[in-house]
Amino acid sequence: MKAKLIFAAVAVLAAAPAFSQTPGAPATDSVKAVIEKGLIIDIMGMPVDMLFNKDGTFAAMGGAYPGKYRVDGKKVCLTSDAMPEESCIEVPDGKKSGDTFNMTLGELGETSAKIQ
Repeated sequence: MKAKLIFAAVAVLAAAPAFSQTPGAPATDSVKAVIEKGLIIDIMGMPVDMLFNKDGTFAAMGGAYPGKYRVDGKKVCLTSDAMPEESCIEVPDGKKSGDTFNMTLGELGETSAKIQ
């Protein structure tokens, strides 16, 4: 049951609209930390890991949900077979490994993410 709820929450994240910004803007230092270290997102009280590879791929939930990402300035934008519409996570400036920040998960509302 929890796995179904987490999958639904990941799908909500993916369905959130991408913010517009000049495509391909260089990554901020905070986004570089996310790509290098990964994220743990709190989805309905369950930690969901996201690991990013240098080749533009990512894996969520221990590899159960792979996909592709691109960097656009302050954002990490995601797509996958389970969530084909691009979704972006905006990472605030000044964040590094171990830091937590708030983000919005579509209809689920505010949640937190921690840079590993």
